[in-house]
Amino acid sequence: MFKTDFQKFVDDDMATRMANQEAWNEQFEGINFLRVMNKFHLSLLIQNLNKFEVFLQQSVMNLRSGIQQNSLMFTSEFFKNNFADCDDTLK
Repeated sequence: MFKTDFQKFVDDDMATRMANQEAWNEQFEGINFLRVMNKFHLSLLIQNLNKFEVFLQQSVMNLRSGIQQNSLMFTSEFFKNNFADCDDTLK
């Protein structure tokens, strides 16, 4: 995934994975990378979340069930990790 240069990872590797809507395996890996960032590099993910929002919206609406399921799992994990102290309306 990424070692030290996170910005290069986001701008190059993730941009490539998000650009091609036909390469479903790269999209799936991209969502997995977002899940890893959510768990281990949350501050970096939140700083760059605007770069991933369109990709996530498209992934949630994707007709491939694996892509859709993985993106919904990321969304669920993201909200559970970041909004755990919110009231029950978000849960």
